[in-house]
Amino acid sequence: MKCWYNRINLLMILSATEMYLVFLSGIYYIRAGFDFEIISFEELADYYMPTYGSRVVQCVPRQGIERVFSEAKKLGIDQSILSAAKSPDIAKQLTDLGLLDYFSFITGLDDNYANSKVHLAAKHIKSIDCDISEILFVGDTDHDAIVAKEIGCDCVLLTMGHQSKETLAKTGCTVVDDISELLNLIKS
Repeated sequence: MKCWYNRINLLMILSATEMYLVFLSGIYYIRAGFDFEIISFEELADYYMPTYGSRVVQCVPRQGIERVFSEAKKLGIDQSILSAAKSPDIAKQLTDLGLLDYFSFITGLDDNYANSKVHLAAKHIKSIDCDISEILFVGDTDHDAIVAKEIGCDCVLLTMGHQSKETLAKTGCTVVDDISELLNLIKS
């Protein structure tokens, strides 16, 4: 494996207990019972994002994740990020956490509305010099599995994010409970 394609919405590296609601996309809010006829998704996003931005600085890396990044880098595996956040925000968060140097490319959204990342993934793939068969897409939602399938790469889902292990298992992707399991997969 030459490239490790790392989709992060920072819950992969941040403690979920330290996070407030993470802003993924309208579909998650619909599932949670929001009625966008009462308040639009855009209004909700514009209200939520300043709160998210002010609180994300309180987040800390998940225990063991820097070791995964470090080991992957030592193995010569390129690491990049595809996120539903804005690229400058991702870069700042990674810089503040001391993690930016592990990543070659960062692709994020241009707005606060966290729509599907499929189009971003296709753009991102063109930015990196890597065959799709050598890419491992790491995520924590069923949407990440959909994105990985759409672009044609293998996917591993971490259970320490937004959705239950049962939901993730339904995707057919490899599901891991522990960061050390991810490290073993990367090494194999």
